[in-house]
Amino acid sequence: MTLFLVAFAIGSVSALGQGTTVNAQYTGTPIVIDGQIDSAWANATAYPLAFKYGTANFNSPTGACNAVPTMKAMWDGNMLYVLISVTDPSVSGNSAFAGDAAEFWVDHFNDKVAKFLEDYGTFVISAPNAAGAAATSSNGTNAAAQIYPNLANRYLKAFKSALWKDSGGATIGYNIELAWAIGDHVSAIGNHASLNGTSIGFDATIYEAPTGSTRTCRLMLSPATANRTTDTSQPWGTIVLTGYDPSSSPPMQLDKFLLGVNIGAASTSALNQALPTVTNKATWALTSPNAFTSATFAALQTAYNDAQAAIGSSDQNVVDNATAELDAALRGLRRAGPYPYGGGPFPDPYDTADVPYLNDPFTFLDGSRVKSVADWNRRRTEIKQMAQYYEFGWAPPPPAIVATSTGAAATKQIGMTLTANGHTYTQANAAKLTLPSGTIVNGKTAPWPVIVSIDLAGTPGTAPAAYLAAGYAVLDIAYTQWAPDGPNQAGTALQTLYPYDRNLGTDYGSLMGWAWGASRGVDALQYLLANNASYTVVNGNNQTVPLVDMNKLAVIGFSRCGKAALVAGFLDDRFKVTAPGGSGSGGAAPYRYSADNDSPFAPKNQFGHMYWWNQPPYTNPGTSNGGEAMGDHVRHNVWNSNDMVRSFLNDRPQSDEPGPRTYQPRMYKQYSWGYDTRSPFDHHLEIAAIAPRAVLLDDSVDDYADEAEGDVVGWEGALPVFQFLGVQPNLAVDSVMEVGNPASHSLKTTQATNFIRFLDFQLFGIPLPNTVPAGNSSFVIPGTDLPTNVQLYTDHFLTGSPNHTSTWDQYYGGLSTMMPWLTTVPHANLLTALSVSAGPLSPAFDPQTTSYNVTTPNATTSTTLTATAEASNATITINGQAVNSGQASSSFPLAVGLNTFNVAVTAADGAVNTYQVVVKREGPPTLITVSKLVVLGDGSYQATVTVSNTGGTAQNVTITSSMLGSAAGTPATVPLGTIAPGGNAVATVTFPSSAGASGAATVIKITGTYTGGTFGGSARTTLP
Repeated sequence: MTLFLVAFAIGSVSALGQGTTVNAQYTGTPIVIDGQIDSAWANATAYPLAFKYGTANFNSPTGACNAVPTMKAMWDGNMLYVLISVTDPSVSGNSAFAGDAAEFWVDHFNDKVAKFLEDYGTFVISAPNAAGAAATSSNGTNAAAQIYPNLANRYLKAFKSALWKDSGGATIGYNIELAWAIGDHVSAIGNHASLNGTSIGFDATIYEAPTGSTRTCRLMLSPATANRTTDTSQPWGTIVLTGYDPSSSPPMQLDKFLLGVNIGAASTSALNQALPTVTNKATWALTSPNAFTSATFAALQTAYNDAQAAIGSSDQNVVDNATAELDAALRGLRRAGPYPYGGGPFPDPYDTADVPYLNDPFTFLDGSRVKSVADWNRRRTEIKQMAQYYEFGWAPPPPAIVATSTGAAATKQIGMTLTANGHTYTQANAAKLTLPSGTIVNGKTAPWPVIVSIDLAGTPGTAPAAYLAAGYAVLDIAYTQWAPDGPNQAGTALQTLYPYDRNLGTDYGSLMGWAWGASRGVDALQYLLANNASYTVVNGNNQTVPLVDMNKLAVIGFSRCGKAALVAGFLDDRFKVTAPGGSGSGGAAPYRYSADNDSPFAPKNQFGHMYWWNQPPYTNPGTSNGGEAMGDHVRHNVWNSNDMVRSFLNDRPQSDEPGPRTYQPRMYKQYSWGYDTRSPFDHHLEIAAIAPRAVLLDDSVDDYADEAEGDVVGWEGALPVFQFLGVQPNLAVDSVMEVGNPASHSLKTTQATNFIRFLDFQLFGIPLPNTVPAGNSSFVIPGTDLPTNVQLYTDHFLTGSPNHTSTWDQYYGGLSTMMPWLTTVPHANLLTALSVSAGPLSPAFDPQTTSYNVTTPNATTSTTLTATAEASNATITINGQAVNSGQASSSFPLAVGLNTFNVAVTAADGAVNTYQVVVKREGPPTLITVSKLVVLGDGSYQATVTVSNTGGTAQNVTITSSMLGSAAGTPATVPLGTIAPGGNAVATVTFPSSAGASGAATVIKITGTYTGGTFGGSARTTLP
């Protein structure tokens, strides 16, 4: 007998009705798993496996189908037991794929949805051979797989097949027994009675080989009309646990399943013990104290010790108490960094808000809003830090580099020696630089623009001829030299220089590592330009120039390397164009929206969204094959991300699934339109944070592995940021309208052409052509070819539904539901400075304040205004006259009284923000003089002259003459400065005694000037 664990590729499955229901009878006596029929089985109902089909399809059997199988089920509170008894005149077993065997399908939590979930599994147990020998190996397909573990590894606790003999010892068939753990179906830890009535998705098939190993038919518990795989559990049968009465049934068997699972969670991966072990990523919860808050880590240590003590107990209460304590400690764990390179701190994934729509790019984590470009730059930094903390891992700083270059003039092999963190990594073939053939190619010459290609290969690949012919150099990077595409991290550059360590914060994922490698390729070019003479050339214009242009860099990749290219552009501003192709989930597609349709918000019994284009002749809409989702990304490629991201999967108990479950994320269980609703980061933000630099997303609408629909969701979610910054043309999407292409998951010829055209537009200012690229395949839907300048800005899903209306409306409630923050997006129409030559602003200038006053003297007859826009692409008018940002306007005349100036700042998206300045020009001054005389001891006279202003501001007021009779006063001139309206100024003037005798009548006369006029006055007085 051999157990084989079988996994199938996800594909299209027809909707079916529910399968056969099997009642499992409660027994107080454990069943011995030996392939023999214990007496307890007499209490269980036998269910026939009577639906006969062929072995390769669900047509009629190809030959004799003599086996007669039945199935029984029992349970004891600890295990579900299943017995398959097969009457078979000729038993030939011991092989999964030939001879007699039984295959089982289990949907542990009985979700019955059209999506491969993490609690779905299938496995094969062979019949014994004719001699009755029973192999005990469980090393069949995927039995020890690290990246796609089968459910049986977790729940199948025992199995055995044996020959079935009659009382005379003659073989009449065979039996298969198995024991399946059910402890995580309790409604609460310790409430074992709640298992009664539990449903478990379960189905079985017997493969019949009448003679030898050739199978002729299969007999199934439930009917089937399509290939039975793990794509969907909807047609599978159901086992219902029945027959337990707390008042009369025998006691349940001791159950330690949850306790054992939680012990494993604490000692292997506290955030997801259900995921496979990955080299250098295991045994971390109890060995990574720096990753958690001290209080929650201490609680885990205590609970773990108590659990280890309880695992040997035979008292269910002791076991349950320890289980509850450890479960609470695991769920209570809270991450606390580390935060290298200046990032953080950030909240634990279990303490973040649940946001079922695309995160608002204009709202900071603390809830404050982006109001300006400067604010956006700070928000952009926050997004980059959050992405690294929650998903990609922290990107280490650039290491010291020494680069070498060998090879022909047109193809250069680049070696690198990197040193950092006390380690050195050397790779002689780290990159390959291929140059265009010629000195002037397609109108371009050295310094050549460079396309950095992250290649899905172990060594640098071959540059596409089309890129070279377009005048672009290509730098190929081999992705697995930098980080692994598998569980073994040893030997890669990142692992060598920065060993994986959660305590230090270097718990990075491979996507970040591959992106980091692309940046190191750029470092190598910079090094060679500075240190290698062959990297200085004479170009086609007979100029001595650098070989390549470091200001004209693009990065491209496809599939998983497309995800990495997006990360590279996200983290490295040196890439002026980022072009991820087929990147999908974990790339351009946000996790929050998924086309697989496994949610309460989409029609059931359907695997994937329906589009009008799904099947030729495009008059009968078809159903897509769904798409990659967050659970696929995290489970199948666990090394792509750090360990934090899986915390955002839905592993918290929900109202529709009672009980503690185990500490296992329900990776595919949806409670919204998609996944990851607790993450403050999603992938439309990754695209948005690249702005204002350019991004081109490539996909094909029939590329369901890519989640093509999701790529366009990412485009829509990032578009408002590009619009805010006034660079909407810098965000493009190229969705090829094709159906049925076996190579759907590839960069098409037309997309490669559009990529070059987009580069020419972004790097050289060459307008996008109004022509359709040549090279469309026969799979392209007729009439959907669009010129490049239209195609790159078209969301085909806006008319993608079966009736040619919006896919977003059909499944998600429309873009306004997906992005409710659209009504509050800011606009880049602020000023950073505003001044008026006529006088200072009141209040002092602030970009958020739009109303100001200026008061200026009557002498000021004109003014200029100088306004500086924050956004370089904003325009400014003052009272309708266009002005240059940061430069003084032409002179505006000022009338006496109020003069209003409207400074209108128009963002690139057309939104206008108006600042108003009211300049008050005062009327002319009215100066009145009053003098008071006193006689001094030497007989001279002193006058105190008060000049009062009853008009407008008087500037540069000066007494120019003072006469007492015929005697002139000193000083001759007295400057009084500025006298404000209602104000006055006082001067002292001395006259000689010759002005007259005491008591004589005389006249005192004061005259003066001010800016723009004169004043004066005289008065008769008697000398004191």
